[in-house]
Amino acid sequence: MKYINKIGLSLVIMLMLIFEVSAQDSVLLNRSFQFVDGLYLSFEDFKNNQPAFTPDAYEMVHVVNPQTLLAQVASLSLASEQEFEMDQLWGICIEGRPYIQVNRNEVGKDLASFAGLKVIGRLCFYSYQKPSKVPVEIKAYNPLTGRPFRSGTIDKMELQNYYIMLDFLNGEKKIFNKTNLLNWVQEDERISRLVQSVDGQDGETLLRALIAYNDRNLIFIKK
Repeated sequence: MKYINKIGLSLVIMLMLIFEVSAQDSVLLNRSFQFVDGLYLSFEDFKNNQPAFTPDAYEMVHVVNPQTLLAQVASLSLASEQEFEMDQLWGICIEGRPYIQVNRNEVGKDLASFAGLKVIGRLCFYSYQKPSKVPVEIKAYNPLTGRPFRSGTIDKMELQNYYIMLDFLNGEKKIFNKTNLLNWVQEDERISRLVQSVDGQDGETLLRALIAYNDRNLIFIKK
């Protein structure tokens, strides 16, 4: 019996040591977490907070829109002078904030484009604007009567907002809407009920539900 107790005590001590070492190497992933600046070639790089290239290994000319958090890269070259294609990038990190690459044609840009994460946690959230053709009715008015005498429809380019959520555990991306969010939070009964009660058009409340889910479902990441 004493031998068994010693084994049990040893296992407890070992688990405590493992937890302590792990805690020293990890930190809570929350909205204020600062990722390592650099170039991320894959989601796994991002998840592990280990960019394939840090800023000392490349030169990048870029601009960030502070309102939309859309980053555009004009040029990128590696210090090693090895060939590098922009399409190889999963994302970049600038001043601690990750930016995920989006199709430049989809956002109507000539330069490589990256959407900054606006919410970071178990479920991440980002958005971008896409120019889309919207049919608009136009009318010609009789200047004497003020009444329309001819009408027609033309296509007008307008910016449409696209909202995306990212599962930090597996890298899956989904359009941010009530149906998809409900599917991703269903194991949390409290948040699931909250999402179910939201008007499908109320994006702000849905986003608050996503943030509440992150607050209740904490994960840790390497420092």
